[in-house]
Amino acid sequence: MIATLHNMAHIAKQNEDYKQAVASFSKALLLAQETQRPYDIFDELRDLGILLCQLGNKKQGLPLLQQALQLGQQVGIPGTERIAQIIAHFSGTGTA
Repeated sequence: MIATLHNMAHIAKQNEDYKQAVASFSKALLLAQETQRPYDIFDELRDLGILLCQLGNKKQGLPLLQQALQLGQQVGIPGTERIAQIIAHFSGTGTA
């Protein structure tokens, strides 16, 4: 179910239905948290955070990216270092 919601969010984003994309990523995140799946939590935090930042909502998006970075470092998720670059990009302190 998490993967389905995640994929639906990406399809909605591609179709520029950003409200639906945010809703689907948010539902997937809640389900991942309820089932305590760290890799899925990481993915949803990352993708929802990026989308919110792209939509200009950095106040909500950057904290999600920070959470993804912390979780990725704690669990040892490959590619986590890329999140720091994304945060820097959206914070205006670097390039992604």
